[in-house]
Amino acid sequence: MIARWVKALRASAVEPGMLVGIECEDRIPHLALIQACEIVGATSFSLSHADVASGARIMGRCDFLCLRHVPEAMRDRGLLELSAATLDRVAALPLAPADLRVLDHCPADDTVIRLTATSGSSGEPKIVPQTQGTTRRLRERSMWFPDDPGFAWNFLNVYNFTIRGAQRETETALCLGRTAVMSALDGLLDDMTRFEQCRLTLIAGDAVRLAQALGWPVPREAVLHVKGGHLPLAVRARITRRIVTHLFHSYGTKETQIAAMIGADGIAVVVPEVTIRMVDGASKPVPFGDVGVIEIQTDAVPEAYFDDEAQSEAAFHDGWYRSPDLGRMVGPDRFELIGRADDMVNLGGIKVAPHALEDRIRALDGVRDAVLVAVPARDGPDEAHLVLEGEPSLLTPAMRDALADILHGALSRVVATVLADLPRTDTGKIRRQALREQLAAMGAASG
Repeated sequence: MIARWVKALRASAVEPGMLVGIECEDRIPHLALIQACEIVGATSFSLSHADVASGARIMGRCDFLCLRHVPEAMRDRGLLELSAATLDRVAALPLAPADLRVLDHCPADDTVIRLTATSGSSGEPKIVPQTQGTTRRLRERSMWFPDDPGFAWNFLNVYNFTIRGAQRETETALCLGRTAVMSALDGLLDDMTRFEQCRLTLIAGDAVRLAQALGWPVPREAVLHVKGGHLPLAVRARITRRIVTHLFHSYGTKETQIAAMIGADGIAVVVPEVTIRMVDGASKPVPFGDVGVIEIQTDAVPEAYFDDEAQSEAAFHDGWYRSPDLGRMVGPDRFELIGRADDMVNLGGIKVAPHALEDRIRALDGVRDAVLVAVPARDGPDEAHLVLEGEPSLLTPAMRDALADILHGALSRVVATVLADLPRTDTGKIRRQALREQLAAMGAASG
């Protein structure tokens, strides 16, 4: 299939150095298109349907588009429409021996083969470049903790390929001769029971929702790798009791890939070939044990974001990536992850870390999710807002009493609100800045 897509791209005048945007709901041809772009020498960027519908800024920088859903405004661009007829036509393209030899091509290590967007949970997504050398090094390393028994097991991929890790882990499973199943969250457990041994990767928010399901069968052996956010220790314990036999929770970013593994005690251990330090606002190391901004150094760190000089200067310096996260060292190559700096609830200079409080609130009956944020008041200092995801009738007197018991001593006054759905990114992360803006607008409308 990859060779056929190489042939189709070249027939469409896709050339080395071009930026190709790909939006395809069918993940098998999507993966083949990503790999075909590497062979042609083009850089690929995976687009979601929401990106296409909203006319994401990156689309204007693309030299060529492969789209399943084509807006009228894009029809005068270099374009391959990924209709069912096109997919069938490409699948039927004849191949000569010379066409198959392209599969042996490997780009030079400094070639940028892919661009990936950050989640955008705190604002506008940033675009991270990935070179062939970085990809090769990441594939050569184990993507799992060293004692993981499931590195070579069949892989269940529940995400589209806008998530870079989904692509890499799917490709690794196939290279090892294992089965890669294009699964979905709502059918995940059925797929898990098809194999005696399987592994899967979930964003932390999806892992939390997984833990809320009761009575799910446990395959004989299953490994779950949790990425991309805070995982309450109680949720971790529940998953390992009910659903999987092995769980690994990693800390990392799109800019650095996996930087540490978080144990059942909540302490993160830095992985080999990665250096982590805690720094102040001037990127000077803070004293051991003090809370600081996490900076990460690894050979996966890019020199800059794509087409964003201001954000690049703020994030990258001297081989270090300045993350948006806070932490404190607790031992050699061991640290406690406090949370994102912009997640802190800052009330008149007093900062409250929300995650521990949110974890306790999520454990209350009827609460699907909970978020604490500070919102500018119309008159006076910022106000603490607690937003619960659940039914409209959730805020009963008993619930208010339970919330008061949890928040007492941390926050003196909190405005509680219930929403049916919290604003989230495509990967399920809560968009806290969007939530702040929504609450501020609600307050302005009510005033």
